[in-house]
Amino acid sequence: YKRKPKGLYCKQNETSYQVTKEECERCVLDALKVGYRAIDTAQSYFNERGVGEGVRTCGIPREDLFVVSKVAAEHKTYEQAMAGIDETLKKMGLYYQDFCRVFCILNFQLKNIFEYKTVSYTHLRAHETL
Repeated sequence: YKRKPKGLYCKQNETSYQVTKEECERCVLDALKVGYRAIDTAQSYFNERGVGEGVRTCGIPREDLFVVSKVAAEHKTYEQAMAGIDETLKKMGLYYQDFCRVFCILNFQLKNIFEYKTVSYTHLRAHETL
């Protein structure tokens, strides 16, 4: 896992070092035990279940934690963004995220800045709906 200034993220994916769900959960629990309160995950990290398990079982009130997730960049419409957010919450076993953003939107070849703003606004609307 890697430490950020005020948070922690454990990355899992198919092309780099993989940690198991249990190892990810342990990393989250260890970080929370030493004082971290911000936990970062993303659909593209493939670790939502482990992060959610750590958050749910840590013994710290949920409202004292700041959980961040990212909608996968391929979700370009409002409906796709909402489905992605719902999927993340279901995998994590949480009722809400404190912050959710679009992940790597510029990886896609957007035609112009207007299209980028339109896609970003669509994701913002999806998050505000929650």
